[in-house]
Amino acid sequence: MNIIRPLLATLLVFSIGCVAASSAAAGRNYTKRLEKYELAIRWSEFDAATKFEKPAGKDDAWSRAADEYRDIRVADYVVKDQKYQKDPKQVLQTVEILYYKVNNPTIRSLIDRQRWEYDADEKEWYLTTGLPAFQ
Repeated sequence: MNIIRPLLATLLVFSIGCVAASSAAAGRNYTKRLEKYELAIRWSEFDAATKFEKPAGKDDAWSRAADEYRDIRVADYVVKDQKYQKDPKQVLQTVEILYYKVNNPTIRSLIDRQRWEYDADEKEWYLTTGLPAFQ
């Protein structure tokens, strides 16, 4: 009986430590992942940006969107807000993107509300709301 309590206490502490370490790793991965996505958008590399969306079988997001993004150039990408949800595997991010079209150099602005979700199996964060909708 005396051995069971310390054993259970040790097991509980170990379990909490594993969960905390897993959350911390997911958090670090989140920051790096969003920075890479920001750079892809900022440099108008939309083919690279599609890699941040979760693959959906044989669906090729870039092939579908290539014409839509061909003439878009991003002038600025400003993160306005980031909110972790109650579920620590979801984050909402609000970004303002300034952009122009090659044939019309008028700067336009859009607010991109992004939802990022962590896939524990793949140990990766994915953008679930898709690429920005440039008008």
